[in-house]
Amino acid sequence: MSTVFIILLVILLIIVGIILIINIGIRFAIFTASTVIDIIKSPASLFFIMCFIVVAILGLLINQKSAGDSSYDRGNDIPVATEYKRPLPETQEGPYQKSNEGEYKPNQSAQENHNYIMDSRDGKTYKIAKIGNQVWMAENLNYETNGSYCRKDDPEKCAKYGRLYIWESALNACPVGWHLPTKGEYETLLGYVEKQEKETIEKIYRDSEEKYEWDLRWGAYFLLRNKKQYGFSDLPVNCEYWTATENGDNRAYYMFLDDMAFSSFEDSKKDYKAYVLCLRNP
Repeated sequence: MSTVFIILLVILLIIVGIILIINIGIRFAIFTASTVIDIIKSPASLFFIMCFIVVAILGLLINQKSAGDSSYDRGNDIPVATEYKRPLPETQEGPYQKSNEGEYKPNQSAQENHNYIMDSRDGKTYKIAKIGNQVWMAENLNYETNGSYCRKDDPEKCAKYGRLYIWESALNACPVGWHLPTKGEYETLLGYVEKQEKETIEKIYRDSEEKYEWDLRWGAYFLLRNKKQYGFSDLPVNCEYWTATENGDNRAYYMFLDDMAFSSFEDSKKDYKAYVLCLRNP
């Protein structure tokens, strides 16, 4: 019986508490409303309230405009590539002559024996790497010329990854003493790396019980996996590099590197955009 009494008492106290809270809330609301009405009745108070509202609205508008400016995509303000490129200097000779096989061969030479070269045309420097009997620019070319573009029209992408070129521009984009590699010269590079890694490759095949066959893709795999060993800088994944080898009048070959560091050679129309790695003239 005492337990029932206690439960009823608790319920009663809860109900009384709720009634008191509601009563206090109503009184507070009435008091607040009455105070606001009294303030509004005063002309001076009404004036200050209106000023506060106007200032708040202006502040909100200014803040929205500032936020819009800070999130503006500066890439949209960059003119199209054909409007901000400069041509090759008129005094520079084209470093190519076309062979009977349809490949463009270098007709100039240079002898750099250091780890970096400077492109005298714009002052940019590039890391170089000697791999076998070849000397390569170990970074993508970033020389601005007609028919070259920044990825997504963003100059920061050019600074990081180099420029994209249509084939005709790629042919003459490298500085004097350097040239766009032919398909065969890329194959020489990949073949050399594959020979250096032959022991490792054969071990991979031994462990998998498959037969090892010569495959230039392994050259690309180890070239990019061991970039520091071969002197190359970080390169963008899933990218294409033009070769100087044509495939008909309107198409040319490029080397494709995927994110698994394998390579393949494909051809495309000459107005396709791809990166350039320069090779020192023999």
